Amino acid sequence: IPVLPDQLEENDISWAYYAEFNAWMNALQMIRHVRYGPMWDNVLDPDNVTRDIRRGNLPAVTWIVPPESYNEHPGGGKSVCAGENWTVNLVNTIMKSEFWESTAIVLVWDDFGGFYDPIPPPQYDIMGLGPRTPALIISPYTRHGDNPDGGSVDSTEYEFSSVLAFIEAIFD
Repeated sequence: IPVLPDQLEENDISWAYYAEFNAWMNALQMIRHVRYGPMWDNVLDPDNVTRDIRRGNLPAVTWIVPPESYNEHPGGGKSVCAGENWTVNLVNTIMKSEFWESTAIVLVWDDFGGFYDPIPPPQYDIMGLGPRTPALIISPYTRHGDNPDGGSVDSTEYEFSSVLAFIEAIFD
């Protein structure tokens, strides 16, 4: 299965995928040629990401999957707040680093967490798209709005492959 890291490698674009090894949320371990080939060296423990940022070792394209104890899925004896704090700490670390001026952080969740959403999802067919999931774009390049915090809301409908399209557009 061709994956985005293949294209990054072919174009000499640095990348890393921070995710726990042998964890159900580590998608790259399911891709045989990544898991059992030289690209597996780019799959790193998420406990090392803060250290790597502070040392100036953040690749051009970086995925970060929080450790299981911070994944923000409600229930199971885990604290959603602990996951939020882990994410806020990571975002703050990037914002205080040398990388901030050239960084776009795309923060997505894989499900909506069971919390109320006042807007029904679009219906393209009988199945629909399901519950909307949040996405945040944090960057010095994002548009500043009229909100007191300076943020803005983009009402465009996106989906998960929009993140891949963004990476492809940035790196041609």
